[in-house]
Amino acid sequence: MTIALPKTFEFRCLFCYNLIIMKQKTQEHKDKLSKSLKEFFRNNPHPKGMLGKKHTKESKLKTSMALKGRVMSEETRAKMGAWQVGRKFSSETKRKISDAQKKRHARNPGIMVGENNPMFGLRGKRSPAWKGSEVIRTDGRILVLSPGHPNVSVRGYMRKSRLIAEKALGRYLKTNEAVHHNNGNVSDDRNCNLLVCTKSYHTWLHAKMRKERG
Repeated sequence: MTIALPKTFEFRCLFCYNLIIMKQKTQEHKDKLSKSLKEFFRNNPHPKGMLGKKHTKESKLKTSMALKGRVMSEETRAKMGAWQVGRKFSSETKRKISDAQKKRHARNPGIMVGENNPMFGLRGKRSPAWKGSEVIRTDGRILVLSPGHPNVSVRGYMRKSRLIAEKALGRYLKTNEAVHHNNGNVSDDRNCNLLVCTKSYHTWLHAKMRKERG
C-alpha cells in the first residue's frame, strides 16, 4: 500500500517553539540542507541549546534529585539492551571513555569501591553479569553453582559430574575420589558415562587410554 505524503510539513522548533513550514524535498535537496544546517550550527550554536555549554552544580543536583529512585520498566530495559547488542566502539571512543573514567576517579577517590559501587552485593540472579547457574570451562567441563555444598570452589561452583555421582550414591564424594568419563568426553555427564574411583586409579585409567590411542 502506498501512502501519499503531504506536500508541506508544519512543526514547531523544540528550542524557540516558532512554527516552521517545510515543503517536501528531494533526497538530494535534503542532503544539501542537512549539510548546510550542520555547518551553520557548528559555527553558530543555538541560543537555547547546550552545545559548548556545561550544566551548573545546581542544575546537576536538580536533575539527580528528579531521577533519584526512578525505576525503568522491563520494556525500556529490553529496548536499551537490544540497542547495545552488537555495538562496537572505535579505538578513539574507547580511549575517550577511559580518560573520562580516570578523571572521574581522580576527582572522587573510592567512588566505585565497596558500598559506593552500584554493583556491590549483587550476586547470582541479581547481578547484571548473571549467565545462569551452569558455566562451561575452556576444557569442556561443566560447573554448577552450588551454594551450601561443603566442597565448592572459591567462587561457589562444583563440577556437574561430581554432583550427579553424589546424587546417585546418596552421599558426598571423598577428597580422594574422582569421577571418570568412560567415553573421554568431559562434557558428557550422563550417569551411564560416569565412573567413581580413587584418584590413583583414575590416573592409571587415563594413562592406559593414552597408551591404547598410541
